[in-house]
Amino acid sequence: MIYINNLEKAQQLFDALSSPTRMKIIELLQQTRSMNMDTLSKALNISNGALTAHIKKLSDCGIINVKLQSVGHGTQKLCMLGESKIVVDLIDQTLSGKYERLELNVGQYSSCKINPTCGFCDKIRPLFDFDNPQYFKYPEHFDAELLWFCDGFVTYSFPNPLPEGQTLTEIQLSMELSSEGPFLAKDYPATIHFYNHDKLLGKYVSPGEFDEHRGKLTPEWWFYGQYGELVTITIGETGTCINGLESSSYSIRDILSDAGEDDFIRLKLSCENQTTTKGGIMLFGKNYGDHPQGIVMRAVYR
Repeated sequence: MIYINNLEKAQQLFDALSSPTRMKIIELLQQTRSMNMDTLSKALNISNGALTAHIKKLSDCGIINVKLQSVGHGTQKLCMLGESKIVVDLIDQTLSGKYERLELNVGQYSSCKINPTCGFCDKIRPLFDFDNPQYFKYPEHFDAELLWFCDGFVTYSFPNPLPEGQTLTEIQLSMELSSEGPFLAKDYPATIHFYNHDKLLGKYVSPGEFDEHRGKLTPEWWFYGQYGELVTITIGETGTCINGLESSSYSIRDILSDAGEDDFIRLKLSCENQTTTKGGIMLFGKNYGDHPQGIVMRAVYR
């Protein structure tokens, strides 16, 4: 997902989308998932040189990914969509309001229930053997910056970061994730449910594991899913949105009512009991994927 809350910084993206030819390229890739440059130029009836200029603009702002593919005795450039959503937030309270930010490593969960396939890595190597859930209870899990499991949940607990006497107006929770499946499962959707203190915030469907490009932060030695999509959960005064789309009626009032003495937010990510999808969860931390963060909470107040 491309998330925009600053229109000035998004000018490059808007410029890339201003061309009818580039919009047609996006439409073609929506239909076919990937196309090589020669096929695209013929479909658009333009020269390879003109197409290269259009592809560069779309690639520079992250809409399209281009990778080399071996064909016979040579190579070809394969184009595919790099993002599934573009969300424009015209009213971002954090731009003018005050907020406190807390961040946890993906391994700093407070509770879990894990079924294989599963495993985790710190920033330089895998920790323990794969597919053994008992290791998720070992203290080394706090160092994990990449973790995955096929079925189960992880829960992250955040304290109340607000200064005394301040009024909470919004909670934002964000993380980079993808589906998890056997080996590298590109088409293996997962339905991921989000809860706070076991109250449903909403759900998100990840289409599979992503490897169309190497994650910007992912180390060279890692050979499975390369990056995820940045998922943002926003809990406001009227309800909850996931990536800008309304997901539930759970509101700030509910957060204040559910907050406990030990934790203010108890965020659970679950892929249990799926009925229409079968993938698990892969979570990317600061040194993996495309976004240099773990599980982030921002508490906006006035």
